[in-house]
Amino acid sequence: MRLSPKYRAIIRGADTGILPFFVRILLAAGAGFYALAVAVRNKFYDRGWLKSHKLPLPVVCVGNITTGGTGKTPMVIWLCRFFLNRQVKPAILTRGYKACGSETNDEIQILQKALPDVPVIIDRNRVRGGQKALADPQVRVIVMDDGFQHRRLKRDLDVVLIDCTCPFGYDRLLPRGLLREPKNQLCRADMAILSRCDLIEKNMLDRLSRQVQQLLEKTKLKEIAAPKIVAHCRHEPAALYKAEGEKVNLVWLQGKKVLAFCGIGNPQAFIKTLRQLGADVIERHFFDDHHRYTDRDGIFLQAFCGKIDYDALVTTEKDWVKISRLPAVETLKDLYWLKIETVPTYNRQRLENRLDQICRDIKQEKP
Repeated sequence: MRLSPKYRAIIRGADTGILPFFVRILLAAGAGFYALAVAVRNKFYDRGWLKSHKLPLPVVCVGNITTGGTGKTPMVIWLCRFFLNRQVKPAILTRGYKACGSETNDEIQILQKALPDVPVIIDRNRVRGGQKALADPQVRVIVMDDGFQHRRLKRDLDVVLIDCTCPFGYDRLLPRGLLREPKNQLCRADMAILSRCDLIEKNMLDRLSRQVQQLLEKTKLKEIAAPKIVAHCRHEPAALYKAEGEKVNLVWLQGKKVLAFCGIGNPQAFIKTLRQLGADVIERHFFDDHHRYTDRDGIFLQAFCGKIDYDALVTTEKDWVKISRLPAVETLKDLYWLKIETVPTYNRQRLENRLDQICRDIKQEKP
């Protein structure tokens, strides 16, 4: 769905007044119908009235319980590199949100750039997409991106990403909040990974970890195949690049006057990261999540930069892969983009043990 800064301000209650108040009432009514639809659908799958399909390859699913940015793309990259390091070739299965015809979206472009030897299969029908992956005899495991709610395809490991800076989407279902389904549905997951752990206080992180662990363990199954795991990861700035391609030391940002812009699910986390790197963010602009940049946006950014003196205009990698094609970008002064990578921290060994078990099972089978 469309996540604009205005929409976020309304649902979290920051936008006050009569009109936002009535908008929230309408959104709450819509959330009631949405909750009913989600409950019926999940019940049909729980009872077996809707069928899930099993592939002959193991499936590792990376998903979330809220809409917006939780860090799925960096985690998919980390998982694929993990399997490649163990000589197990993965394929990525994604629905290609906001891809248009032959044009791929920002996330797919990042995946293809980071993992040139890993096939990326784009199909809204994940079962059909998974069957396409079987055509490559070298593929031994499928990593499904953004698939927690896609229950038609069975998975061997269900990993849910939870953004510590907005863990449960203001504790309301869509469209009144950002929850795709009630929090208690986390019981379907095998593992929850709390992302951006470095952006909240330790006592808040500990409290959130305990809450998520309790939600994971409230399973309706009589027996759990393996212990449920809560792990942590941080989104670590890996590099800063000039628009011309030159790599710059991250230390360079310290004390610099920075203009920032982005069109991602959690723009505030991007700003926090820049400030942690020592940047003085003097102005910022947020586009909608998955914003499709046009020449008009290039002209807007030129005006945006002309308002104030600055040392660097910084954006995210997701935004860079889209704006890099705009002619107006060449006229933007001191344009940089920040590369982020996922680094598992707490319970990393338990996470790797689960993945190693999948690798062992794969290698024991006949190719």
